[in-house]
Amino acid sequence: MSTEVPTPESEGQAARRGRLLWTLLGAMVIVGLVPLVVSHYFLIDINRDALETLERQYLSRAAVSIAADTNNLLTSNRQQLSKIAGSILIMKKALPAGTDPFTYAAETEWIGDYMTADSDIIALRVVNGLGQGGEAKQAQLEREIMRDIENARLVAMTGKESTGEIKHIAALNVPAVVLAVPVVENEQVIGAIVGLVSLRRIVDRVREEGKGDVAAFLVGKDGRVLIHSEPSIDVQHPDFSRLKIVQDFQRGPVRVTEPYVDSFGGRSVKVLGTVAPVSTQVGVVVQKPEKTAYASVDQMIRATLLWFAIALALAIAAAIVFASGIARPIRMLADRTREIANGNYQQRVEFKSHNEIGELAQNFNVM
Repeated sequence: MSTEVPTPESEGQAARRGRLLWTLLGAMVIVGLVPLVVSHYFLIDINRDALETLERQYLSRAAVSIAADTNNLLTSNRQQLSKIAGSILIMKKALPAGTDPFTYAAETEWIGDYMTADSDIIALRVVNGLGQGGEAKQAQLEREIMRDIENARLVAMTGKESTGEIKHIAALNVPAVVLAVPVVENEQVIGAIVGLVSLRRIVDRVREEGKGDVAAFLVGKDGRVLIHSEPSIDVQHPDFSRLKIVQDFQRGPVRVTEPYVDSFGGRSVKVLGTVAPVSTQVGVVVQKPEKTAYASVDQMIRATLLWFAIALALAIAAAIVFASGIARPIRMLADRTREIANGNYQQRVEFKSHNEIGELAQNFNVM
């Protein structure tokens, strides 16, 4: 039995056969997958930019909306106090000469009519320059709140309107702010109308906006949280001065949308947030983790990788089939030519095809 030893020529031919198969395989994979990868890369980049713009717009609208609602609530209640001041002036003209309308208000207790179930006013004082007049309130108020009410009255007696700081009313478990307007007659301040206005509607608005991974809160100029969408944080009123967006608000009451780092559950998380000023002393912040904000982009990337893997498997399978179909007749021709080189001239190639390889096989047989 003789063993055929591969010649250098046959080894070179085998190597070329291998290179042909892998060349065809690589070409088909590249042609099939490169356009897919490139198109998805640009598509993801475009969608990420569009999504970031949409998220910024959403957060900005939410913060501006809460700030506008807060301003509208304060403005409407300030106008209500001004109407009460107008009623005092009308009452003074209608009452007998020398009758103090503020004392009359205390005696008749008519100011209690302004504290209805749907009213934001939870405490109301109608007093003259000596601090005498009527008072109505829904509950016993803390000493600090009563001090704020008195300070607001003193400001109003100078002829200026007053808006106090947001304070938590423990007796009613609600945040509130003290508003005061002067009662002016013939350019003379004769008294003040002071109201303690509940911000319960703003609390509901903040919690409505701050659902899921979205957090919304009102922050003071000192960086302390006044109202938060998360009740467990709301009761603590923590200092958020560490947040870059709060620091930006502290530098100036401007609207800003930017990424920054916040702490959630003891770990640092990159978030996207917006601050919108209610006033120079209060701002509204709405923020959302970037991972959640850009979740659809991450899903697109995962889907791209999945389809890439599927397309790669299909491309490899198709490439192997087509490359084998091309390489098989060429390999057959190579085997027959080797037989001829060894002196066996009766070789034929049994391969019928209407392409160039089929023509090559036919010409080989003719030779």
